Amino acid sequence: MYYNILDFLITYIHLFSSFLWWGLTFFVIFILGPVNKKGFYSSILPRIHQFVIPLSTISILSGIVLTFINIDFDLNRLFSSMWGYMLIVGGLFSIPVYFIVIFRSKNRNVRIQLNKKKSPQYNTLLPYLVFLFLSITMSLMIFITQWFFIP
Repeated sequence: MYYNILDFLITYIHLFSSFLWWGLTFFVIFILGPVNKKGFYSSILPRIHQFVIPLSTISILSGIVLTFINIDFDLNRLFSSMWGYMLIVGGLFSIPVYFIVIFRSKNRNVRIQLNKKKSPQYNTLLPYLVFLFLSITMSLMIFITQWFFIP
């Protein structure tokens, strides 16, 4: 009984934190980014970042715990099925996104700095690549849970 409650709680913690992480990333890249060309809304970014760091950490850790619960803590089950390999690949797409979130918050101020030129490739490519990786992770995880049975 406690096992079912734990599985239920971790599943929904993982689900909600993952959707919120993806949603906040979408908001910053596709909504706030284009509107904030002159930097008027730059004060919002640190506040959003305060939520993204714990959400991404909770999402990844709860995903790892959920994986171990679903394979009954037997790593052979993870590495002996297509389900396991797809789960690993999907999870690996979120790791670079997580590191970018963590290191960008420590190495530089999140605020947009006016009058500072950056390379055009960095400004345009990295956020979309990050969002693509996170979207691939979400898509694979939804596909795995909907169309594969846990071995």
